[in-house]
Formats: sequence, structure tokens, C-alpha cells
Amino acid sequence: MTDPAAGGDPAGRRRAGRELGTAVVACAAGGGLALLAASRPWLRVSAPRRPPLPEVALDLSGRDLAPLVAALGLVGLAGAVGLLATRGWGRLAVGAVLTLAGLGIVLGAVGRVAGPGAAEVRELLADSGRAGGVPADAALTAAAVPLWPLAAGLGGLLLAAGGAAVVARGQQWPTMSARYDTPAARPATRSGAGRTDAALWDALDSGHDPTAAAEVPAAPPAQPPVELTALPATPPVEVPTEVPAEVPAAPQAPGPGGGPADRPTGRPG
Repeated sequence: MTDPAAGGDPAGRRRAGRELGTAVVACAAGGGLALLAASRPWLRVSAPRRPPLPEVALDLSGRDLAPLVAALGLVGLAGAVGLLATRGWGRLAVGAVLTLAGLGIVLGAVGRVAGPGAAEVRELLADSGRAGGVPADAALTAAAVPLWPLAAGLGGLLLAAGGAAVVARGQQWPTMSARYDTPAARPATRSGAGRTDAALWDALDSGHDPTAAAEVPAAPPAQPPVELTALPATPPVEVPTEVPAEVPAAPQAPGPGGGPADRPTGRPG
């Protein structure tokens, strides 16, 4: 990680890293606590029904009474991860969103610490689909469970505090190393002009020596030209196309008297 504000001061870099870690933990803990508290019962409703039907007992969670609390808790968890992946104005924007999300959780949770009125309880019972058999003039009982709304409010405070710290000091905190950037977004850490302390630390994190001169790859040696020699022309081969009309007869073997052998003229008697 790099610290553009602390420069080459190791103590400043460690302090900035601790502040970033504290903010990330606060935002993650706040969002997680709000999300957990929203899944617990915030209100218990009971209503009598006509005999022989049993009494209605209904537990309503924070998701039923304040669905925005659970949604903002998810925003807090996502924003905690976003703090590590952003820098500059992007990190400030994430911090502002986290601050507003924490305040929204606090407002949504504190309003549910006390139990609702009779009309709202009857409406909640009707929305749950379990109001069948309950007389219209029945006395409904609603008991609030203040522990979980308060826990959600505490999570909202943690989230808002972490977001406010990001807005106040987020630009002085370390960011992800340049090795995670795209090649177009990486700073020129090997150029000699305009090199800052932040660029030097980026180069060290990337595994490069910032003091080494830029290495220009040497051009490959030129290959000698290839000379092509022409092959000698092959003379054409003449193939005879005419066949002689008469084939000479084979010579006869000499007879006993030196003359040609007599041929038999007929069958033997």
C-alpha cells in the first residue's frame, strides 16, 4: 500500500494504516450489527380469538417494522469493502454514503424502541394474515423488545462514525498498490522526471527498483539477406511418337550343313 500524505515517514504510514483499518472495522461492524438486529423480534403481539380458536401470538422482526434498517446494513457492509478498493474522491464519496446510511439506521431503529399504538398494532396483525377470528373490539396486546432496536441504532452510530472519519481523513490513508491497477492507470514509476515519494513506494510494492534506470530493450540483430539462385533449365526430352511399321524377323539358327534349318512342312507320317 502507498501513503501519499505520509511520504517517506514510516510512523506516519503506520498511523494512516491503523486509521484506515479502524474505519473499515467500524463500518463493517456497524452494518453487520444492524443487519443482525433487524432479523430479531422487535415487537410481540397477542390477540384473543373466538372460542375454540387459540390466541394469536405474533413476533414481528425489524425487517417487518423497519425494512430500511436491513437494507442500509447491507450498504454498510458493501461500503466497508469499497473503502479498500477506492482512492481520492471515490473514497470520499463512499464515506459520505456510509455516513448517510448510518444516520438512516439510527432514525429507523430509534423510532421502534417504544411500542406502537393500538391502531398500528391492528394494522400489523392484519398485514400478517393472522387476524382471522379476532373480534373487531378485541383488546390487542403489544410488547416491544427494545434491545434489538437499540442494537441496530448502535450499529448505525458505528457506521456513521466510520463514514465521517473517511470523509475527514480518507485522502490521507493508504490505497491499494499500483499492481492492482490497469496498465493505463499505473503511474510511470520508472520515469525520472516528476517522481514523488508515493511513486517510489508504488514501485517498491510492484517489485521494481525505483532507483534503476529505465531499461530499453535492444533491437534484435539484423538478419543477412538471403540470396536466391536460379536453377539451370532442364532441356526438354523428346519422346518418339511413331511406331515402325515392320518389325524385323529374328535370325534363324544354322542347319547341319551350314544352311538355314529346314522347317517341317507337314505332319510326320
